[in-house]
Amino acid sequence: MSTDRIEKEVLLKAPLDRVWRAIGNSEEFGRWFGVRFDGPFVAGESVNGVMTPTEVDEEVAGMQEPYAGEADAWHIVAVEPPHRLAFR
Repeated sequence: MSTDRIEKEVLLKAPLDRVWRAIGNSEEFGRWFGVRFDGPFVAGESVNGVMTPTEVDEEVAGMQEPYAGEADAWHIVAVEPPHRLAFR
């Protein structure tokens, strides 16, 4: 296993052409993944980036499914078993 990089796998719920457009454009890629690069992506060249807040992409946000779980349900389990609290 190489230790000279950080790798992360992400499932993007976006049309394929939209993903390819973001991969090829450093500004668009940075908006998706929260990075500001010091230049464009150029094959064979390095680029430096600084982490930044991500932005909501309206096209991708519109494809999201509503949350199907319980709203505002908290279950807190204490370290000692007989103490269980539930908040709604």
